[in-house]
Amino acid sequence: CYALSYRLRCPLTAQCAGISAAHLKPTQSEVGIRSRASSPHCAPARQGLPFMTVIDIHTHVFTEAMIASIQKEAPSLKLQLKPIDRDSAVLEIADIVQNPFPRQAWDLEQRFADMDAAGVDMHLICNVPHTFLYEEEAALAAATSAILNDSIAALVTQHPKRFRGLATLPMQSPDLAVKELRRAMGELGLIGAHIGSNIEGRNLDDPALEPVWQAAGELGAFILVHPHKIAA
Repeated sequence: CYALSYRLRCPLTAQCAGISAAHLKPTQSEVGIRSRASSPHCAPARQGLPFMTVIDIHTHVFTEAMIASIQKEAPSLKLQLKPIDRDSAVLEIADIVQNPFPRQAWDLEQRFADMDAAGVDMHLICNVPHTFLYEEEAALAAATSAILNDSIAALVTQHPKRFRGLATLPMQSPDLAVKELRRAMGELGLIGAHIGSNIEGRNLDDPALEPVWQAAGELGAFILVHPHKIAA
């Protein structure tokens, strides 16, 4: 499932995706550009059809720049990306190994080519689940969350017609999670958060997490829940 998460799940408008127009609606200039048959984002299967912005709301990103930043700031995680071939690598972080790890997660040009081939206009990007780090010290998770969120916001700024972004949060510390969510949405312009379905053995209805949901409600955050070490 993860290896294919960058691909189109289904053609969703912003409304169908459950994301408000303020979050994802393209500008009029974008509509004008992308509605033309000659648009580079218009796959053959969509040419001649009425315009519809196609959004994949479940995509992960972990660029080489993001990897290098975490390697520098959090060496204890022993993060490594070891190439296998042109299309994949082995990702190692903390005690987690993913093999294969798809090139599209770190290679933006490959991602854009695949998006265009599939007729996908926009990706809602978020961190890879291996970087939730809920089992690590809260301070370390908060530091890496900030690095990842800054990087995701930078990608959105660099590619506003292709990306919107979600934050990752140090959920093992609800207070730090709320602080980072407010920063990510208020200062970075991200539209919500990507979280795991299990926080150190706790399900998401645990009362200790209530401050996070209160803040998310206040901010109008879009929350994407990813399966993660499922609790009973």
